[in-house]
Parts: sequence; C-alpha cells; structure tokens
Amino acid sequence: MRDALRELTRNRELLYIITWREIRIRYKQSVMGLLWAVLMPIIITAAGVLVRVIGAKALGRGFNVADIGGIASSGTAYTDCFIGGIFGNTNPGVPVFVGTDGHLSTTASSARFKDDIKRMANASESLFALKPVTFRYKKEYDANRTQQFGLVAEEVAKVNPDLVFLGRDGEPYTVRYEQVNAMLLNEFLKEHKNVEELKNEMQTVVAQLKEQAAEIQKVSAQIEMSKPASRVAVSKR
Repeated sequence: MRDALRELTRNRELLYIITWREIRIRYKQSVMGLLWAVLMPIIITAAGVLVRVIGAKALGRGFNVADIGGIASSGTAYTDCFIGGIFGNTNPGVPVFVGTDGHLSTTASSARFKDDIKRMANASESLFALKPVTFRYKKEYDANRTQQFGLVAEEVAKVNPDLVFLGRDGEPYTVRYEQVNAMLLNEFLKEHKNVEELKNEMQTVVAQLKEQAAEIQKVSAQIEMSKPASRVAVSKR
C-alpha cells in the first residue's frame, strides 16, 4: 500500500494530465462544458430537497420525517410493506411497534419518559379471567394455516380494555402481549413471596414440633424412672 502511494506521488503530474484530459474529452460536446460536471450534482441535490420540502408541507409533517409508502401515485393507500434485512437478523435489539397511523416506534423503559409510577399490586389479577386459545389464521392471511397459540382481542377487551390495541376503525385489533408479560411477572413475584412466607411458617412449625418431641421424650423418660421395680419370683427345687 505504501509503495503504491509513493508511486502515485512520484507520478502525480502524469496523473493530473491524464485526469484533466479525460474530463475535457468527456464534456467537450456539452454546451456548458466542464461547468456542467460541477452543476449537475448540485441541481440533482436541490431537486431532491425541493421535493422533500413540498412533500413535507403537503403532509403537514416536519422536514426530517421519512415517509415510506403512504399514498400511491394512483391516490390509493398502500396496504402492505416489505423491509429487507429484518427477517433472520439475530443481532440484539428492541421490538418495533406500529401505531394506527403507521408510525414506527419502540417502547422506552427509562423513568425519564414515565409519569404516575406506582406498584402494580392487584392490577394483574385480571389475567386469571383470560382464556388462552389455539387457532389458525384465515387462509388469506396465512396460506400455511400454521397452528397458533394466544388470545382473542375481543374477549380480552371485556376483561381489561387496557390490554387491547384498537385498530383504525376503533375495534379491537390485537392484544398487548408485552403488557401481559409484565403482569405475569407481577403475579409470579406475588406467588414467590407467598411461597417464601409459607416456607418460613413451615420452618417455625417444624421447630415447634421438634421441641414438643423433645418434651415428650423427656416426660416419657421420667415416667419410666418413676415406675416401681418389677419383682421376679425364683422357685426352689
């Protein structure tokens, strides 16, 4: 690599002559000549910026918002989206969620973004009223008709509306399974606390039983000591 750089340095004048000659030959027949090579990238960039600005104003959004899809050239809304490089990518990260307006986002867990923080307590007990089901998506949604396990959004909404995400039509669309996981953790911790309390109570009961067994053994020994000595008659021949 160093040898190649030294070679270019020694022949820099020749490189300059060849490059300049190539530029003059390429733009010799153009109206603006060499100036066109400078202006063309600027014009393309300016056109792109202009389109972005007009589009942002038309949609009422900021200039730094990237819209992929949305409305087709025919005026109808796109109903499907494919993004390469996601499926099969095992790099660690966070789940991506989609809002009813198509807004992609992630869920923040930091206290900086939260308000009204309090312990879940008994709020998770609504889980016991949920009814897990097995099902298959309709053929138009899943050609393979793969067996699925989960919940029905309409049934969950009757138990706890906060566990359901509504669609654009205002009807139950999907279950917020990530919230169900947090509620399951709360119930697990409550049960773990109960088990620990039961273990402590059992240890106390076992200790009391051992004390009682020792007392019973002591009393039994005293009773044996207080009994009169038995007499054995020996017959003479």
